[in-house]
Amino acid sequence: MSLRKKLFTILLSTLTFGSAAVASTEVLIEVAGSAPPPVQQGARILGKKLAETGYHVVTAKGVAGSPVRVVLACWDSDAARPWHSRAKRTVPERPESFLIATFPEQHTVVVLGSDPVGTMYGAYEVAEQATRVGKPADLSRVVHTRVDSPFVELRGVNIFLQTDALEDLASWYHSESFWEAYLDFLSWCRFNFLDIHGMYGIYNTDFPNAFTYLVKSESYPEVGSSAAKTARNLRMFKRIVALARERGIRVGFMNYNASAHVGQPPPGKNRRWPRRWGKALSGEDLVRYTREVTRKLIREVPDLWIFGFRIGESGKDVDFYRNTYLAALRDIGRTDMRIYTRSWLTTKERVTTLAGDVQGPFYVEIKYNGEQLGSPYHAILDPRPWPWNPSYSYEAYTDRPRNYRIIWQVRANGTHRIFHWGDPDFVRRAVRTFPFAGAVGFSLEPMQAYYPWDDFYHNTTRVDHSFFTWGYQRDWLW
Repeated sequence: MSLRKKLFTILLSTLTFGSAAVASTEVLIEVAGSAPPPVQQGARILGKKLAETGYHVVTAKGVAGSPVRVVLACWDSDAARPWHSRAKRTVPERPESFLIATFPEQHTVVVLGSDPVGTMYGAYEVAEQATRVGKPADLSRVVHTRVDSPFVELRGVNIFLQTDALEDLASWYHSESFWEAYLDFLSWCRFNFLDIHGMYGIYNTDFPNAFTYLVKSESYPEVGSSAAKTARNLRMFKRIVALARERGIRVGFMNYNASAHVGQPPPGKNRRWPRRWGKALSGEDLVRYTREVTRKLIREVPDLWIFGFRIGESGKDVDFYRNTYLAALRDIGRTDMRIYTRSWLTTKERVTTLAGDVQGPFYVEIKYNGEQLGSPYHAILDPRPWPWNPSYSYEAYTDRPRNYRIIWQVRANGTHRIFHWGDPDFVRRAVRTFPFAGAVGFSLEPMQAYYPWDDFYHNTTRVDHSFFTWGYQRDWLW
């Protein structure tokens, strides 16, 4: 080879590898314009994480060189079909599964999901692998092929709506920025169930009827909060459900009280025992009221994934729920609605009877270890007599046959621990026990389940706690 040809070859190699090095820091995330919201959520979070790591995320219109392509698509979509044979593997049929295939020669990473949420989780996995490298590199070479499915079907966080938060327009409940950030966080952590219980009075540990804060009855307008307040609260609740759905999170709501009282609840710290602030509805009036507001809530929030009530602590028998909640669902043609309840202070016989009247799936939340998380396995045994024992544990609910599905309610907020803590190995061990007795998953109380989500612990004028805004950012492990 002549000297001229050698110099030309060296120059060409330098230019080629130089441009490849530059291009490796550029990433084009390809998502079909009609892609479902969770897929778009995956693309948004992937782009954000890559940018934070130092990548230059470009759009199709702004491409100047040859960026690494990251294709996000559901397995059965038109965008995915060209990759079916080339990927050499298929996506598991289980919901929320994904396949990541890499093609270094083409500088391409392909993420195919069994459904939109699976595609989103695949995008999250690409982001995690890229950020672990710590600096920009050719994604098609640093991302590894992976096929994955969830270990448990339902992965929930159990929070409570607090009476004062709904009354205060400046609270976390009415803050869309809080919900956007919190739901982004839950989705990133692969939670797929926001299990909202309520209501809860922080000053007196009371649990008033949630309907009186969210829905106004036309037949009994004197019951509960004003029409303006219930409309405002319901509007925010609907927004929470919509934001969650965009992030692959289902929302459930369990009403904790069957009683309904005339008049509005007194403000804040003035709420004391007894819990009654006005004349209570009774008999057919209470049945009619409950049936009406149930219809109204489900019509207003059709995307609510599951809806429920407490039996044991309500003081009502099975017939009451049959003639109110279940009858209301029949009224509006929503007999397919998922229903859930708690095992606390009721019996398997009563739950089984009620579950037999439900046409859709029926779920029972059972305390994992009483009020305290305690050990990372089912350990609690309580020697006290009925009704307190054995309602802190699973009793005979795990026996078959059964016509309901089990969700373990992991109550971490009732712990006696004073200081906030976290242990990943403890979490891993606990998670391995969640399929026990064929359960579909778990619902975990975070550290601030019963408290405001802003910082109410500290005097921030004396000590700087500005490293977090919301409680979940401080107690991120929960």
